[in-house]
Amino acid sequence: MKTLTFFSLALLPFLGYAQESCFETDLILYDQDIATDFAENYPNCTIIEGDLIIYGNVNFVGMEQIVEIQGEIKCYGGECNSMPHENFLGLENVTSVGGINLDEHGFSFEGLSSLETIYENFRLSECGITDFGDLSSLVSIGGNFSMSETNFQSFNGLENLVEVGGYFLVEENNTLLSSDLIES
Repeated sequence: MKTLTFFSLALLPFLGYAQESCFETDLILYDQDIATDFAENYPNCTIIEGDLIIYGNVNFVGMEQIVEIQGEIKCYGGECNSMPHENFLGLENVTSVGGINLDEHGFSFEGLSSLETIYENFRLSECGITDFGDLSSLVSIGGNFSMSETNFQSFNGLENLVEVGGYFLVEENNTLLSSDLIES
């Protein structure tokens, strides 16, 4: 009994560090203060249950405590194109996301260096990326890998990707120099 009591007391300081979910519905980043003040406003939130929607010229600095996004990271058309963000800095601790769905966007994947799993689809359309260098930890995409009207030159950065559960599609890319990632 003494051992059990001691063990319970020893764990007490770590209870505050347990992962906690938040945002069952979408979290829309339309103002930089939402990200910047995230740790202060949601001190125990480490898992976002809904989608993380980028709306305009915002970044994720201030959201470093997030380790998982169960929904998609997404941005569509004018929301991204009018004032695009540049990277994913602030999400360095995210290891898994439900999906990535970006449209008409110019950016780099800088900040997603810990991302290992995309549970569903990875979709980029009309996005100005040049490489996947910051996705070197990505091992699995559970759904489709779909790229259209993009301008990346190689699959550099995706060397550790071993699984794509759905289809693999790259179309309307005139700058792709090599398809070394694809094995028969």
